[in-house]
Amino acid sequence: MKHHTFTTGERPEWSYADSEADITDEWVEITGDTEASVTAFFKHDYEATEDYFGRGYIETTPSIAGLVVNELGMTYYVERDQARVMLGDAFDRIEQAEFELISENS
Repeated sequence: MKHHTFTTGERPEWSYADSEADITDEWVEITGDTEASVTAFFKHDYEATEDYFGRGYIETTPSIAGLVVNELGMTYYVERDQARVMLGDAFDRIEQAEFELISENS
């Protein structure tokens, strides 16, 4: 029997996010759990800034708000702090990958 440190229940507010990414591959690599599909949900912070030439633009910084884990017909919600612990170093890599994806598409 697996022990999970996350909850089921009503969909949390953070899951209505600005963007999301499938991180199932990272989850399998970390946990060895091949039965789950996992989605990271991101909230975005926006900051007005300028480039070297003084041209203004908006920089978007995504932060993981939480994870949704679907496994064996159940949906589990993982809050940000728990996700950081569970994902370890992969947490920052996932946020960086989302930042790069947003930057490429801006």
